[in-house]
Formats: sequence, structure tokens, C-alpha cells
Amino acid sequence: MNEWSSVRVAISMASSAGSLADSGRVLRHLGLRRFGSRVPRLRDRHRHEKIRLRSLIGPLVVSLDGGGLATYYEIVIHRIYCLNDSWLPRADDTVVDVGANIGVYSSWAAARVGESGRVIALEPNPKAQEFLVENLAVASNVEIHAIACGENNDELTLYFPPDKLSVGSFEQRPDRTASVVVPVRTLDSVVTAPHIDLMKIDVEGHEIQVLRGGRDTLRRTHRVALEVGGEQLPACVELLAGCGLPLVGERSGAWNLPRSLATTAFFERPA
Repeated sequence: MNEWSSVRVAISMASSAGSLADSGRVLRHLGLRRFGSRVPRLRDRHRHEKIRLRSLIGPLVVSLDGGGLATYYEIVIHRIYCLNDSWLPRADDTVVDVGANIGVYSSWAAARVGESGRVIALEPNPKAQEFLVENLAVASNVEIHAIACGENNDELTLYFPPDKLSVGSFEQRPDRTASVVVPVRTLDSVVTAPHIDLMKIDVEGHEIQVLRGGRDTLRRTHRVALEVGGEQLPACVELLAGCGLPLVGERSGAWNLPRSLATTAFFERPA
């Protein structure tokens, strides 16, 4: 049994809900994800739901096709983008979310930085963008850009499985049968904030291209949490070190995946 199917995770998720009714929705959603083929009518009725979860700025649209709860578990409970508590977004911070997906990290960060803080969310997948916009509808401190980031301003084909919003990539694989052409912009051409306290990057194999197009932005950034495959890590370490951001730690993801597939590397500008 993988971690996501465990009773411990189900209890943790239900206790993170904003109300007793939301706890029921969480447990029903987890059950439908696991046993939904046995009750297709119930599955269809609850394919998309809004669930209030603690620590987010607004309700989260949860989809049986696109997920939501697993992403919440990774980001808010397991804290895969935090090396330790000092890496939590703080009041007044400016946070950049590269690869925002449906907006869980942006929603969590927006709630933490407050009205005087700022979150800049970037996401190219049109299907994920629909959830992103809805999940951040109540957040006045979030700026959304419907783009991918890369080495140059361009257009590229994004590939993704039709029923999974979390694994869109510019690398084609047999399971990624849906595709869409998306605009690509450099970080340097989009992010104009004079100082970035924290940048989270999760771009499914496109990491080094994002970094190459954001050297000026990275030189204005205090901390970077980068999800990266192990084989790409040395090149990313070298580039970020050249921008004054040495590697200060690593940690594995939430699902016990091999390091080659899921490592979060942390980079911090020395005081």
C-alpha cells in the first residue's frame, strides 16, 4: 500500500478540513478515488467539489480527475517545499510560484503572507488554470500569469495525461496523450518585483531552462525551493550558485519516490 492509501493520511486529511461537513467530503472523495469504479453514479455526482481546508486562503476545488487533496497533503501537511520551519512563507513576503498547477501552494502562501504580501503564480496548463483561478478567486494578493517559463520567449507544446493535471510536461511520453501549445516567457521578462523572498519551482523536467531564463530574477531572490530529478541537479546547483544561491539542503517527496524522480533541493543566499 502506498502512503496516499494509508489510514494515517486519511485521518490527517479529514482533521485538516475546515468543518465536520468538509471532513465528510474529504473522506468521501478519498473513498471515491479508491473505490469509485464500484459506485459510478456517486462518483459522477461528486466529480468536482469545493472543500475548505485549513491554512488555505479559500476553498479548494477538488477533482476526481485532476486531484487536489494529494497536492494539499504534499504541500501543507508534508511541507515538501520547506527545508524547515524557517522556509514557511511569512507575513509581508513576496513569493513566486513557478508551476502553480491548481494553486495549492499559492493559496497556502497567500494566506500566510497576508494582504501586505504578494504571490506571483505562473501556470501554462489551461485545464489547471481553470482550477487555479477558482481556487484563488478570493485572494487579492495573488497575481496569475497563464504562461510557462523557459530560457527564451517562445511557444512550446505541453503534453499531459487527459485525467491528470499534476504531470504536464514538455517531454512527451506514452501516457501524455493530450497536448496544447502554450506561451513561454522568461522569468526575467515577467517577474518585476525588486526582491523575492521565496521562489518555488516545480516544472516537471524543465528546471534548467527556467533557471537560465531567470538569472536576473534569481539574483534578487533570497531562497529557492526546486523540485528536480537527480540527474539535473548538478547543472541546477552550478547555475544557482552563480547567482549567489548555494545549495543548503535536500529532501525527498511525500510518496517515497526514488531520488532520481523527486528531490526538492533548497538554495539560500548567505546573510
